[in-house]
Amino acid sequence: MKKITSIMLSATLFSAVSAQATDNLQFRGNLIIPSCTINNGSPIETDWGQVEIQTLGNPNTPSHEKQLSIPVKCPYSLGTPKMKVTGAAHTASVPKGLQTSKYNEGLLIYLRTKNAGDWISYNTERNIPANSISGAGTDKTLTMYASLGYYKKMEDLKPGPFTAGATLEMKYE
Repeated sequence: MKKITSIMLSATLFSAVSAQATDNLQFRGNLIIPSCTINNGSPIETDWGQVEIQTLGNPNTPSHEKQLSIPVKCPYSLGTPKMKVTGAAHTASVPKGLQTSKYNEGLLIYLRTKNAGDWISYNTERNIPANSISGAGTDKTLTMYASLGYYKKMEDLKPGPFTAGATLEMKYE
């Protein structure tokens, strides 16, 4: 009987201790990887100036290529660099083009990484090739190329100014 009483007393004490062990310290948070700051938060402008329509070459063929050296500041720079270019895309052909204000006439802008033929697909995240990123620490330079092109007939293109826009995001994962 003493043994049973001892076991019951131990069980009662253990359950009392367990009931008192409710967590009264709680911790929470959310780890994030911040996006890189592109060009100190300022727009990156590319101006082709006067482009003679007949110099645009063949349909769906980029021409008048310009190098973009884009300064980026990445507070976190471990792992794989990734980017996403968000914009109105023309996806019916390869390479993929970005729509311009003369899109109805067929004018497109093509973007690629430093690797020839590595055309950007819009509105999707992708890895950035190692040779397209340079710099050390938090200060980097992203090298891309922008080209003009068209997807309709050359005679559909009419003289006049054109514009286009997109949003570039970059981060490491």
